[in-house]
Order: sequence, then structure tokens, then C-alpha cells
Amino acid sequence: MPGLDRHTASIYQLRSYASYQHSVSCPNIFAGERGGLYGFARDPNGAVKIGYRGTKFTNPQTQADGAARSIPTTRWTRQPTRKIPATAANVIKDFVQKFLPDLIPYETKTRLCWYTDSFDNHFVIDFVPGYKGLMVATGGSGHGFKFLPTLGKHVVDLLEGRSNDYLHYWKWRSPEANKKPYNSIMEGIASEDPFMSSYLLLKTVLQFGRVTCNTDI
Repeated sequence: MPGLDRHTASIYQLRSYASYQHSVSCPNIFAGERGGLYGFARDPNGAVKIGYRGTKFTNPQTQADGAARSIPTTRWTRQPTRKIPATAANVIKDFVQKFLPDLIPYETKTRLCWYTDSFDNHFVIDFVPGYKGLMVATGGSGHGFKFLPTLGKHVVDLLEGRSNDYLHYWKWRSPEANKKPYNSIMEGIASEDPFMSSYLLLKTVLQFGRVTCNTDI
């Protein structure tokens, strides 16, 4: 959508873990491309999920109107991929080796997780200008899950034409002219963080030890 963009977090899933319950973690979340990790508690199957969002990868593609917009690519898209950026793999592996070494012997799986980031990290809950009857509730920006239990009532208020104290914060909007957006996710093909030009790695080579950035993998 114009004015919005998407980026990815690369996800490791470690299928087995020790019997104790590992807590939710957000280590060094603001350390740029060498940080940005988060994790979730061990699930009933023994899986521990660790995510990386230190670099906000985008996949800019030129659209019919000439604009470049970031388009998600996954194992299910027309051009499928099961690969993740080597940067993400190395950061996660370094963290596991240092802080969770008992995970090293176990199987590893990866997933791509595409975020719906807005340019200012705030929600967009509004009708789309110029399109009658089209409404969006998006812009989770990596923290939408925390608000899931409360957002529904605001979406219903908008649909049913009721005003409240919050909807005006989430109206459809565009970045201010000559002002750099909080999120640098709208740079298009000129971006320094395009997903498809990154070194990508298949899940089968994500063994512990330093990952080599080999585009032939």
C-alpha cells in the first residue's frame, strides 16, 4: 500500500530443548544489525523460537503504477524461498553459542516472518482514501501482538461509525515532506537493506559455527 512497507524477521525454531521452561527474552534489542533478537518460551513440543529484526529487510518490487513497494516472498509465493539472510543466521547463532549452548546439538528450522511496519511505527486503522468500503487495520510494526486483545473494539467502532478517543491517532496518513520517517523502510530499490540482494542461506546449511556468505548455497 502507498505509504506503508514491509520487512522481515528471520526465525530460528529449535525443536528440542531441556526440560525446564525457557522464558521470553529480548536480548540487546537495540544493537543495530548485531542485535534485535527476541524469543519465546519453550512450547509443549520442546521448540524454542528465536527471532531477528536487527535489520529491517525489504523486498522492493516495481508495481504497475511505477512505484516500488516491498512484497513478501515465502515458500508459498510465485517465486518461493526457504532461505534467510546470513546476517540474521550469524547473529542468532552467536547468541545461542554464548547464552544457550545446550541447544547446539538439536535440530534447527527457519521461517521468514514478514512484518507490516508503518513509517512511524504506529497503527493504521482507517478507510483507504479513494476506495469506497475498503478499510485496513495494519501497521503492527513489531508490537501489534501486545495490543491484540484491545484493538478489536476500535476496529468495530470505525466500521460502525462511532468515534472514540484513539481512532484519530491511527488515521491514514503520509510522511511529512522533508522529514525523515522514523522507520527507514520506504527507500525502495535504493535501500541498503533489500532482502533479495542479501546473502541468503538454506536451512540445511544452518549448522553451528560461523556461516559463510556464499551466494551459491
